[in-house]
Amino acid sequence: MVGTVALLGGCGAEESPAGVTLGVVPSSFQVRQVLQEIQAPGGSCAPNPAEAADTSKQTTTCSASGVSLLSLGAAIATASDIGTINASSPVTGFWQINLALTDPATENFRLASEQLVPLVPPLNSLAILIDGKVSSVATVREPVTNGKITVNGLSEAAVKEYVGRFDP
Repeated sequence: MVGTVALLGGCGAEESPAGVTLGVVPSSFQVRQVLQEIQAPGGSCAPNPAEAADTSKQTTTCSASGVSLLSLGAAIATASDIGTINASSPVTGFWQINLALTDPATENFRLASEQLVPLVPPLNSLAILIDGKVSSVATVREPVTNGKITVNGLSEAAVKEYVGRFDP
């Protein structure tokens, strides 16, 4: 998808009602560059959400699969950068969170994504963290110029719980 960070796949979507504005802490949603990925000691790890609480610093956390450790850069976007958020249910049956960044955050995200395009994996990847845990990782193949982020492949309960934290 040109101009959109789409994570974990998913097919078409049926839109839900209009987005809502936020009322959550910045560390609850983060987008961070993946700096390094290594095999977890013993082949598995458990996420430590407290590690990702400081959005201005690099952190190391468990991958979504739990088999590798990800070294992540400072947050490129956080919950305070979200202009609107809504949920939708794609044809696959998995739900997704649709985010639109504020205008200033869209410009920052565009600049950051432009720098990632020419890099090799995993440096050209972005990790999406929800509540300090990696939800998914996406490779940036083109600059994201429209400030739209979609996190998909989630359960209906997980999506509704997260979107429900944002006050209309």
